Amino acid sequence: VGGHAITWNTPTNVKDLDPTTGTIISYTEEFAPGSIRMPAEGVLLRDEHGKDVGLLTRSTTDDKGWEVELEISKTAEGAKVRQELKDGKKHSFSIGFAEAPLETTFDALRNVYRRTKALVKEISVTGTPQYENTKVSYVRSKPTERVTMSEDEKISEVPTPAPTPAPAPTENLLTRSELEDAMRDLRGE
Repeated sequence: VGGHAITWNTPTNVKDLDPTTGTIISYTEEFAPGSIRMPAEGVLLRDEHGKDVGLLTRSTTDDKGWEVELEISKTAEGAKVRQELKDGKKHSFSIGFAEAPLETTFDALRNVYRRTKALVKEISVTGTPQYENTKVSYVRSKPTERVTMSEDEKISEVPTPAPTPAPAPTENLLTRSELEDAMRDLRGE
């Protein structure tokens, strides 16, 4: 099973449990390109954040986001999940993240939390995703060839293409003469 589990730069309204009050809170978040980290021991595939039903076998990044391929186990639970994917009952990915390391910036103008580092604990297949654009792209009956990594090759950071720089804002720029005038004013000249 595969598809984009995370898309970059896509603000999404998220509902989460506040650990201090136990109430449901709502906020907007997005993921920066290159923000995804994986534990060296691997990432499990789960059914609705519950039972383990497989394992992440490949992941890549592109301009859209983090694309994953997961192998569903040949168990009764795995067969049930595979059938629910084929029937469309489950059609999306949902990610479980570790509490740390998590790095976030806050864009007050857009009221968006931007995740710049996030450690993936598990990937689930679900029919009720937080992010609508994390659809399962395909379900194969036969997995692709599995790639085994040596200890030296295991990564904790997903490689990402270099981001395209955003154009610099120009509304607050000064001309050279305005800057020189401002510097003279500061010096009292």
